[in-house]
Amino acid sequence: MRGLLVAMGLVWRVGVGVGVKAEEELRGAVGWMGVVGLMEGAMLLALARLCTLFFPPFLSSALILTFITALGGGFHQDGLSDTFDGLAVRPHPDPEEDRHLRLAAMKDPHPGTAGNLSLILTTVLALAALTSLLPSPLSAPALLGAPIAARWATVLAMWRTTPARPSGLGSIFVGRIPLSDLFLSGLPLSVPGLLLVLERGWPSLLALGAGLFGLGLVVRLLCSLFTRRIGGLTGDTLGAVHQISFVITLLACAAATGPTPLP
Repeated sequence: MRGLLVAMGLVWRVGVGVGVKAEEELRGAVGWMGVVGLMEGAMLLALARLCTLFFPPFLSSALILTFITALGGGFHQDGLSDTFDGLAVRPHPDPEEDRHLRLAAMKDPHPGTAGNLSLILTTVLALAALTSLLPSPLSAPALLGAPIAARWATVLAMWRTTPARPSGLGSIFVGRIPLSDLFLSGLPLSVPGLLLVLERGWPSLLALGAGLFGLGLVVRLLCSLFTRRIGGLTGDTLGAVHQISFVITLLACAAATGPTPLP
């Protein structure tokens, strides 16, 4: 149970009363990330049910995104912005200097154009997906599953990859996560999977499996991109993976609801 509290304190900006000093304890909490995602999904689902009693889908979606952003204190959004600022740096002919410039841009506290655009676009896409999902029967498995999938994708990015820096938060996890943690962090996906089966039947599990395979492929492609451009992964790139995976999952679920005909 302490591992769960450590995991919550690592990604949420709310006090959980756990002081952590050892890197081993931080790494030991990674297997609980899927449970953290399940808790996030349960909160989003409850909030959605409450908001839709009083507000239209668009406003309800905005409130849901505001809540999940506030829960994490913008931690992952900051990583997304910093990552895209680093990727947008003009290439330098010297590979080592190019890597240094990109890492320096990622540490700059002032967001650049690419970082701001990444935040705007992911927010718009998530808002559009949620607005489409809320009136749909798929809203429950989507709201419950998207945070879990994003946490699992982040753990996947940590597994068998290389840290870009020898120090920093990312170096504690990147390339140092066992396969068992990847498996454990994915187990809570069985909960939204069950909801999906109840809604769409057993064949929907094939769609879920294909979706997870596709998400995993996207994550590994992102890791390959980060390795080529900046020499590995950092805490910022893990935040970027989380945000991108969250949005992709919502978009996939929204697409599964089918098109809405124009009046």
